[in-house]
Amino acid sequence: MVEHDSYDRFWQSRAIRHHLNNVRCAVLVVGGWFDCEDQLGPFTVFEETRRRNPAAEVSLCVGPWAHAQWSGGEGVTSLGNVGFATATEEYYRAQIELPFLRRHLMEPREGAERPPALETAVVYEVGTNRWRRFAEWPPAEAVPRRLRLCAAGGLALE
Repeated sequence: MVEHDSYDRFWQSRAIRHHLNNVRCAVLVVGGWFDCEDQLGPFTVFEETRRRNPAAEVSLCVGPWAHAQWSGGEGVTSLGNVGFATATEEYYRAQIELPFLRRHLMEPREGAERPPALETAVVYEVGTNRWRRFAEWPPAEAVPRRLRLCAAGGLALE
């Protein structure tokens, strides 16, 4: 039997969003669109870290992954019957994580410039199978839409 099977005071006291104060280092928050263990967590950590630490360099990366799948070894080219154009976590490591770490953990060679900052958000667009980079999150061009659950599990725009 699981003692704390709901979001009770036990889990609430462990929520990281309450402890994101005085962050002075750069932060890269990573999550997956298909993370059934913690879908909201990365977005909450990103928003709270930025809100509470406006001087900190905070970026968000969301890929087509299940929980922590970006840290795997082999290339994730699909999830179930949904295929992706490339091994997405390889792209993440080479084009997002490595440049982020080089910028913040390595001193530039003599005469070289510090690598540029990562965009505010780098997200994988499922369906078009491409990575998109945004100066702000949510993107300025995003329009909130309401969806309604219909009979037989369908969705409709209101």
